[in-house]
This record gives sequence, structure tokens and C-alpha cells, in this order.
Amino acid sequence: MVAVGLTRRRKIFTAMLEHGLEVKALTANPWPTMKWTPPKTASSGIDRRRVANPVQARTLLAGVHEQGRIGPRLVAFYACLYYAALRPEEAVGIIVSRNLVLPAKDGEWGKFVLETAEPHAGKHWTDSGRNRDSRQLKQRAVGETREVPCPPPLTAILRSPTSCSGVNLAQCRSIAYSGGRMGGPIL
Repeated sequence: MVAVGLTRRRKIFTAMLEHGLEVKALTANPWPTMKWTPPKTASSGIDRRRVANPVQARTLLAGVHEQGRIGPRLVAFYACLYYAALRPEEAVGIIVSRNLVLPAKDGEWGKFVLETAEPHAGKHWTDSGRNRDSRQLKQRAVGETREVPCPPPLTAILRSPTSCSGVNLAQCRSIAYSGGRMGGPIL
């Protein structure tokens, strides 16, 4: 089990013990008296075997482009995930006119100014009854933004005339999907 999973379970267990104290099921919290050392983790960071290299990414994006009518828009979506390292819920929440600043020409850096995320939870699990609810960015306060650089290869993809299903990107509402939001089956 990885350290992240153990840390999460430890927090849950601690909350459970604190709840036991609140409802008087426990007389004292035994957790502080227990000895626990977190497991050692590999410090290498990213496992290169699990990340697509540039050639693989371009091949994948070319394959996605061939996927019918929605293919070009999916290329823009997946290119945002790969080149800008956006989370899927962040890329779906991008409103082009508010969250994307593209340079005047290709070959230059642009910028994403992210302010919301729209994680896919399913309509039975959201307050609105839709598959996605708009919420603050992960591990950020409500209203806090995150600036993400948009590298030149991504700006070229986003500026291409086919990145928005054949219309100019400036006329798109979002990168994700023109008729609404992308659902899990589309992705």
C-alpha cells in the first residue's frame, strides 16, 4: 500500500476515534499513545514508464483526431491534459473567453487561469442533479485561481481551426464540448 493511501486511512481512523470520544463510546483517545512510522517511499517522483513520451503523445493525439465528429475537440482536451498537465476536471471547466490567454502567434507561450473544476461524480451524487458540479480547484480556497503555462505545441493545437469542431476557438464556449459537458463515457 502506498504512503498516500496509508495517510488517508490514518486520517479516517483518527476522525473515527474522535467521533467515538464525542458520542462517549470511548473514554480516551488511544491513538496518541500508539507508535507509528510512515512507510518509506521511492523518492524518484514520476515513474517514466507510466507517462507517455512526446512521440507517443503525438501519436495518441493523431489517433484521437480521427475519432469522428468529436475527435478534434477531444484532441484539444487531451492536449491540455498532456502539455499543460491539467486535471480532467480542470480542463472540462475551462471557459475559453475567461480562462485561456493565447499569444498573438504560434510558437509562443500562452496561459490558463483556472478558477473552477468540474469533477465527474454522476447525477445521483451531485447537488444539482447533473453529472458534474462546478466547484473550487482541488486543494484551493473558493475563488482562488491557479495560473498554468500553455506551451507552444499546445497553443498551436488550440489555435488550429479544427480544435473546436471546425469553428474558431474564440467562438467556442469551452474546450470540452459544445453541447454541454463531456461525460465519463465520452472521455
